[in-house]
Amino acid sequence: REATRKLWGVDPHEFLLLFVGSGWERKGLRCVLSAVGRLNDANLKLAVVGKGKPPGSGSPRVQFVGAMRDVENAYAAADLFVFPTIYEPSANVCFEALAAGLPVVTSACNGAAEVIETGVNGTVLADPSDIDALVAAIKFWRELPHARPVPVKADLSLERNVRETLETLPLAAQERAAEQS
Repeated sequence: REATRKLWGVDPHEFLLLFVGSGWERKGLRCVLSAVGRLNDANLKLAVVGKGKPPGSGSPRVQFVGAMRDVENAYAAADLFVFPTIYEPSANVCFEALAAGLPVVTSACNGAAEVIETGVNGTVLADPSDIDALVAAIKFWRELPHARPVPVKADLSLERNVRETLETLPLAAQERAAEQS
């Protein structure tokens, strides 16, 4: 945590938001940037991990760090994960953030929202373009700087993933066979 924050120029008392992903338009980065712009908080910063051309002229509180091989260090450095996606079947980055103990702010347009308990381990926004709601969610978690690690009741284990995948494969094969008949 400390090493990555130091590398990014984030002081220990600053609150660090994290956005991870590429395809920034669909994943709501512009909304996050708008929210950060509305938050007049000199001790709040945003790190954006992923590939893409930074939109706009930029802000000294926003850092585009590019792609990372060791993205787990980004999760460790952050205080809140923000991902107000316009559409995402089920964003792995949200599960990664939860596994790292970070609260997650995402939208109802993300299948991963199913494991978010509002106020417990994150916030689910009904509308990803609702900047006021995003600002309110960031402020809520900003006031709880020691909320980490957040609890997750959902079973996010590899074993569950494999079991449910194996249960789904025969159903998919049956559907395909029915379509070909």
